[in-house]
Amino acid sequence: MGCCSSNQEEARNPRGARPHNHRPQRPPRDVVRQPARGVGNQPNMAPYYGSLDKIENIIPDTMTGEGIKRTEAFTVELTEDKYKKWKDQFWETRAEGAEWVWEVLKEAVDLSASEAKELLKSKGIKTEPRLGMKMCYDETGKSYVLPPAIINEPVGFGEDLEKKKLEQIEAPNDEKDLTLTLRNASKFDDDEIEISDHSTVVELKEKYAELKDVDDIKKIRLLYYGRELKNDYNLYHYDINEEIILIAVVNHDLDD
Repeated sequence: MGCCSSNQEEARNPRGARPHNHRPQRPPRDVVRQPARGVGNQPNMAPYYGSLDKIENIIPDTMTGEGIKRTEAFTVELTEDKYKKWKDQFWETRAEGAEWVWEVLKEAVDLSASEAKELLKSKGIKTEPRLGMKMCYDETGKSYVLPPAIINEPVGFGEDLEKKKLEQIEAPNDEKDLTLTLRNASKFDDDEIEISDHSTVVELKEKYAELKDVDDIKKIRLLYYGRELKNDYNLYHYDINEEIILIAVVNHDLDD
C-alpha cells in the first residue's frame, strides 16, 4: 500500500520538481524601479507631455539649474505669458499617479534645489540619480516624469528670440517705395498705402489711422501671417513687399 502511494506521488511530482502549489519566496526589491529605456539606453520620456506639445528647444551641451533641478538649458518659442499658461495646463492634465504626489512635485519645482530635495525626501519621493527631478518615484515605485520646462525657466522666450533676430537685420542700402495693401479684419475691405520700406510700423499705423479716422494708433494692430508687427521696427525688418496683404485689427472700444 505504502509502496504504491509512494510511486504514485513520484509520478505526479517527478524528482526535483516543486509541487505546483509551492511558490518560492522572492527577495524584497527596492521600491525604486528602473525607468523604461528608449533610444540609446536613455529613459523613455515620451509620456510626460500628455496632450500638450513639447515646447523646449534644447541648447546643445548646455545645462541649467543645480542639484536635483539640473536639466538641459532650453529656449521656448512661446511668449512669457503663454509659457506660464502652458505650465498651468501641464499640472491640470496630470491624470496618472497619485494626486498628492503631483501636488508635492508642483511645490518642489518652485523651491531651490536643496529645499526641493528635502521636501521630496520628507514625502518618501525618490529621484533617479542621473536625472534628478526629471524622473521621480513614489513609495510604490510609480514613476512621475517632469520635462525641463517644468523644472527650470527658459533662457529665452519667443519675444526675446524674435527681437534678437530682428536686431541683426541691417538696413538695405537702397530705400524702396512700397504700395501696401491693408485689409480690415472685421470689414474685409482693402486700403492701399504708399510708404517707404525704411518707415517704421508706427508710421504705417499713423497713415492707416488717418485714412480710417482712428483717433489713436494704440487701437491698431498689424498682422503679417499671424505675426504682429512691433512699433519700433522698420518695414524692412519684416521683409514686407507689395505682394503681401497686411491684416489690420482695429479695436474701437479700446480706452485711450
